[in-house]
Amino acid sequence: MSAATVIEAAEQTAPYAVAVRFWEMLGWLGSLVAHRVGAGDAARIDRIALIEKLQAGLEAVKATETVAFAQSQVEQQLAQEVHPSEIGCGIAEQVELAAKASSAEGSHLPHTARDSVVTMQHTPGLLTRREISGWTARLITGQTSHPDPGTRTQVDTAPEGIRT
Repeated sequence: MSAATVIEAAEQTAPYAVAVRFWEMLGWLGSLVAHRVGAGDAARIDRIALIEKLQAGLEAVKATETVAFAQSQVEQQLAQEVHPSEIGCGIAEQVELAAKASSAEGSHLPHTARDSVVTMQHTPGLLTRREISGWTARLITGQTSHPDPGTRTQVDTAPEGIRT
């Protein structure tokens, strides 16, 4: 199941259910940090692996949400008959503020998200299955940002052995 499917199903159930779950999880994670939950080294390593899996899944969800936000903003701008040269303006800045990213990084976030969700459609699934990390997904997306979409799709669907 893709991140987009999960988000869409959750939004149909309750518009803010996803946000509520994220806030609950964030509070719970904060308590783990504050109390430094004890365990043996084997349990710590298992938790580190699980945390990496969560981070990768969150990267996929963030990319999906960013693309949905950008699409919604463009639709609103078109409905408001914004001048064609201004369509899309302000989207990167809003995502940058939400992500608390630098302006250099923030300007790339919507493009990277679009590339990983739209052009390289297998990338979010690789993230949620923890076959690649968020860093690797951003690296692949960034390194393949110049070829045409067809070539990028070929990279995305390359045999498993090529990705590793």
